Amino acid sequence: MTYRVPLSARNEIKFVGNIIYLQEVLLWIQMNKLSFNNVYDKRKVNSIYFDSINAICYEDNIIGHSSRTKLRVRWYNGNKKMNFELKRKRNSFGWKLIKTFTPNFDINNVRTIDLPELIRKELPTIYQYYIDIYSEPSVLISYDREYFISSDDAIRITVDTNQMFTDLVNGAFDRHEELDTFVVEFKFNRDDYNSVKKMIENFPLRLSRNSKYINAKSCFIY
Repeated sequence: MTYRVPLSARNEIKFVGNIIYLQEVLLWIQMNKLSFNNVYDKRKVNSIYFDSINAICYEDNIIGHSSRTKLRVRWYNGNKKMNFELKRKRNSFGWKLIKTFTPNFDINNVRTIDLPELIRKELPTIYQYYIDIYSEPSVLISYDREYFISSDDAIRITVDTNQMFTDLVNGAFDRHEELDTFVVEFKFNRDDYNSVKKMIENFPLRLSRNSKYINAKSCFIY
């Protein structure tokens, strides 16, 4: 399915680097003339990704379809609220449909098989449609994230480290740590594309295609 890109959609550019370059990247952000500042303290991000029975989200990403969808439930350590997020991507543009809710269950004490229905009960009808389609808990992805925003609020940068993947298919719960790499993502409006492209010409890392979901799934395909 091809999605119409809304005007609010942001450009997303990603870089992946070996952890030995982390301090160099943080210094680049700190010294940049756009004066990036921390938006939040570093925090732990946890996301459970869902897929269809025939793994259409995974397949669309592997094939490289220009229009792709991911469904996840995200929460942050120390925060009782959760986000139900339908993330859509078309080429380099990304946007989300988000519904925030306070769950009536403890995410740490739930059987994986019960999770879709528990989440469904928390959602308005318009959102239940998506959990019915993407009804299979696939992987849990956790990492530490630092947030930066330019002084003019035009460009956001996230830096993700200490990635942990947990397989949720068939209750396997196998785990894989991705500690030797980190991910940097630039997010900005389409009008700022040329200025960002020029700005990252001297960025310490090389531009790369990256999906945490695909990386996680690839760890558990036997």
